[in-house]
Parts: sequence; structure tokens; C-alpha cells
Amino acid sequence: MKVIRLLIDPRITLVAALVVLQFFAAEWVVSATWRGQYSYQTDQIGPLGLEFCGPQGRWPCSALYPVMNVSFVLTGLAIAVVASSWAVRRIVTFPHAGALAIAGVGLAVTGIITEKTDYQQHSAALTTFFVLASVGLAMIGFSGSTRLAAGVRAFTALAGTVATVAFIAYATGLTGWFGSGGTQRLIIYPILIAVVVAGVSSGRVRVADDHTSDTEPAVAEQEVAGPEVSQPGPVTTG
Repeated sequence: MKVIRLLIDPRITLVAALVVLQFFAAEWVVSATWRGQYSYQTDQIGPLGLEFCGPQGRWPCSALYPVMNVSFVLTGLAIAVVASSWAVRRIVTFPHAGALAIAGVGLAVTGIITEKTDYQQHSAALTTFFVLASVGLAMIGFSGSTRLAAGVRAFTALAGTVATVAFIAYATGLTGWFGSGGTQRLIIYPILIAVVVAGVSSGRVRVADDHTSDTEPAVAEQEVAGPEVSQPGPVTTG
């Protein structure tokens, strides 16, 4: 299938991983145009995608709020592509890659269904991203079957562990040190950075089947030509 062929290409993994970086730029641009003063520590990320804020629902947040929603979708789809490419190329096992891919879809949904559209569905999609992405990256990093460089695996395991602990703190309300927004970012940022680092690194890792493609033409040519037949020497008479 054409999709499988695309996912096998390491460049797809590389490009998808780099797409994740736009999230940080979008977050900064939208928060910089926020009504009043937006705080990364006290304000969560979700409201950046809202058109209006405040108790009356009439206070404009940022005129650039659609940028954040588009970024949620792009980032989520990019994570899903990276995970799917890892699975197809056998760099990561299917269960681990599947968890990360579902997490990416969950993040994409948060950009389509905002808090104002349906708070419960938005929260469910965001929680899906938090849980599956953090745990999935931790399993990818700690798994001995993961075909990534040792340093990249260690970084991925650390990022997944930090995100998991941060989610537990966020879910239980232990946000006093970093604030609600800061704790939420302590979940999201390690996930995104780990996907970028591991995705870029895996852009230089090839599947074992790829190495055999270079030798196949020579083998086929030998089979077509057949074995060499020695010519009999001249007959001499004494």
C-alpha cells in the first residue's frame, strides 16, 4: 500500500518529528496576544484555543486563538505519524507505538473539540493524550526491543517518567510548586521534546530489510545468468 511505503521512508519520521516544534511557536504567539497577562505557570494550555474568556463569556482571549487549535491538530497528527512509522519500520513494538499513536489522535481531537464546544469530550481527549503518551514513551524508552540509540532511549524513558509523575501530580491536585499551568506543561513538554529527539534520531535508522535491497539485483543477475560452464581444452594427439 502507498501509505505503508510512505511510513517506511525515514524522511517521513524526520519531517513529522520536526512538525511538532511548531507547537511551541504557536503557544508563544497566541499567549503573547492574550487579553491581559497570560502566565505559563497559572494558566493552562486549553484556554489558548478559546475565542472568549471570563465569567460572561464575552472577554476576548486572543484574536489568534485559531492558530492554537490548528497547532493542536498538527501536533497530534505528527505524533501519530511518528508512532506509526516506528511501528511499520519495526523500530518500536506495535503495542508501544499504538499507545503513542492513539495519544496523538487524542491531542488532535482537543484542537477540534474545544473546552467551550464540549468540555467533557475535550477533557477526555486531553487525558487520553496525557496518559498514553507519557506511559507509551516510558515503555518505549525502557523496552529492550526498541531499536533506537542507547542515549535516545534513555532520554525517552526519562521524559516519559517525568510526564507520568507530572500527570499524577496534576490529576491529584498537587500543583502547588509549579502551578496548574506549569504542571500541565511539565506533562506536555517532555512528551513533545522526546518525540522530536527520538523522531529525528530514527530518521537515520533503517530497517534490516532495507539493507538486503542493495544485494538483491546482484543475486538475481547471477541466477539469470546461471552457473559458469568451463570450456573443454583443445585435444592434442601424441
